[in-house]
Amino acid sequence: EYKVASETSSSQTATLMEQLHDRIRSSYQNSIMIHSTCERIGCDVAADYESACLNYGLYLSYQDDFGGAIDVLSRIVPSGGGDTSAADVGNAENGDLDAAAWARQRVIRDAAGLMAFCKKQRD
Repeated sequence: EYKVASETSSSQTATLMEQLHDRIRSSYQNSIMIHSTCERIGCDVAADYESACLNYGLYLSYQDDFGGAIDVLSRIVPSGGGDTSAADVGNAENGDLDAAAWARQRVIRDAAGLMAFCKKQRD
């Protein structure tokens, strides 16, 4: 009796977890779609779009979906890998970039690092 109840509970938990993961993926996908649409019509949402992509990429990498993470991160990482040089960081620290620009650079740098990690894990 206990074993049957335990198996049912485990099955229900697994189903609930999968439903939760589906909702999380759907929410990130909707966020990226909305930000992309807003950007196309002229709204300045680049920083929000980049953050959504980075966070979704992190989520996918935590799920060991490295290919999916790479697909999402490649939307914001420049083809050169997103290398932001030490000079760029130095300029930001010296006040040549405003806080928003520095934060966007940081997101891109973090996304590039995560993408490199995901590529190593996938290969």
